[in-house]
Amino acid sequence: MNREHAIDDAVLRSTMVNKVVDWWRDTGGRPGLNQRVLSAMRVVPRHVFVPHADLTDAYAPGIVAIKHSTDRRVLSCASAPSIVALMLSQLDVRPGQRVLEVGAGSGYQAALLDDLSGISGRVTTVDVDQDVVGMACWSLEVAGYPDVEVICGNGAAALPAREWDRIIVAVGPWDLPAAWRVQLVDGGRLVTPLRLRGSSRLVAFTRHGSTLTSTDVQMGGFVPMTGPGQHGERSAPIHEQDAAVLFWDSDQDVDPDMLTGVLAKAPCKVWSGAYVANKESYDGVWLRMLTEPGLTALEIRPELHDPDARPAIGWRNPALVAENAIAYLTVARLGGPKGWELGAIGHGPRGSLLADRICRHIREWSGQRAAPPTITAYPADTPTSMIDGHVIDKPLTRLGITY
Repeated sequence: MNREHAIDDAVLRSTMVNKVVDWWRDTGGRPGLNQRVLSAMRVVPRHVFVPHADLTDAYAPGIVAIKHSTDRRVLSCASAPSIVALMLSQLDVRPGQRVLEVGAGSGYQAALLDDLSGISGRVTTVDVDQDVVGMACWSLEVAGYPDVEVICGNGAAALPAREWDRIIVAVGPWDLPAAWRVQLVDGGRLVTPLRLRGSSRLVAFTRHGSTLTSTDVQMGGFVPMTGPGQHGERSAPIHEQDAAVLFWDSDQDVDPDMLTGVLAKAPCKVWSGAYVANKESYDGVWLRMLTEPGLTALEIRPELHDPDARPAIGWRNPALVAENAIAYLTVARLGGPKGWELGAIGHGPRGSLLADRICRHIREWSGQRAAPPTITAYPADTPTSMIDGHVIDKPLTRLGITY
């Protein structure tokens, strides 16, 4: 690498990190990003891990794909710098710690982990795809991180005779494999995306005995994980020509046939009296609704949108269902200092009642907008009497949700 190229990539790294800091400030993110993580990101050469990308793209804000399927779906990538900074801040790696990464990707995050854990630490990254493992090995060697252990294998399975101080997951599980809890030391930390009722969150868990308890919950997601216990999400169209699709989980009592055509019924709009400013996130309302047994996700094509009140979240919107009724989160522009008002639109015989319930959650969220839920993961055989809060059942884990 010539001196001019070295200067260029150092400047681009610094600019990349500055943009991450600006993004975090603009989103109102709390707590702050870890300064050791940001310092590592200013040092580790991301472009080495995405050699097919030009220098500018290597330090751009988005993902950089490293492997595609035959139909051009992204199978593996270097994660967006903002997500890397957020998850590593949640993980809080200390010098000397033993760290497991599930999902090697480009190898970039493993290099950062190696920097954060120091010369007395140990980093192991696991990926099920041999091609990805090969690329990560090459990049780590070239970038100067030969001590990172790269294994081709199932990241959901326990590695023999290992225990970890930190585990970070760079794929999107629907359920939490027991091996992650069992091989994490007591007091150790697991940071993972977790798919919950149609949405995905970045959750930092700490192990306390046989349970994992969340210490931080942020918005974010990854390519879905495959394997046993990871296929619990269901979906079905509930309007003609697939103009609306409902998503729910296998433990929920949802009959999509009863909801087919419900969006053609007269809407009932209910407003919460809670307002958000332009660019202010209201995604926390979805988290507030996690205690609802009928919480699902709804995708609605634009032709079904109400001209005066659109779905609050464009891709997947939180919705409550009960038999042949549905209600979903909506937002309306008011203009002036109040900005936007949050509410709900209901359809079907009990649509207005479901809309009222959504508005109750909106008001609860509005009073404590920064307060996340506590998510506790219990072993699958834990009796309900020993679980705090609303229970979400998955094959490998039982989750307790409390506020």
